[in-house]
Amino acid sequence: MGSNKQIYDLRLEDLRKCAVWRIVLDVEGEDRQDECTVQPCPSLSRVDAAEGLFFVHAEFTAEDGTRFEGYCTPHETYSIGFIRPTIVTDRGQVGFWWGIAKPTPKELKACYEKLGKNRKTLFPLQFRCLLPISNAERMEGTVKAFLYSDGDAEAEIF
Repeated sequence: MGSNKQIYDLRLEDLRKCAVWRIVLDVEGEDRQDECTVQPCPSLSRVDAAEGLFFVHAEFTAEDGTRFEGYCTPHETYSIGFIRPTIVTDRGQVGFWWGIAKPTPKELKACYEKLGKNRKTLFPLQFRCLLPISNAERMEGTVKAFLYSDGDAEAEIF
């Protein structure tokens, strides 16, 4: 199995070789190692959401039936902001949770282009983790739009 990577550098081949990746906090400060550094966990066939921050291989189905692969982050509470479903493509990753930063029209256009979709062919987008997850409310669901935090609430943007 390969070595540590940055989460944003994970590719489909990485997820297909190893379905679980974990944040590695004990390497911060080392060259090119920070809070985005992940390591493969090939021995795990089940993930406990209470035991750390994991990124688990997931499948996605767009409104038009197109299938994608990517990852989700198991969490004890079901919220797109915690689970952060992310599609991985050959052109880069597309996440659906933007935190407190409202995506610009240019950023949204780039996301749709990476997926080869538009609003009507993509949403609602179904997702589910491909491994059993314990201590998580659920690890499947629907993404209705790109989301960001607008104060205390989640706001949608297309």
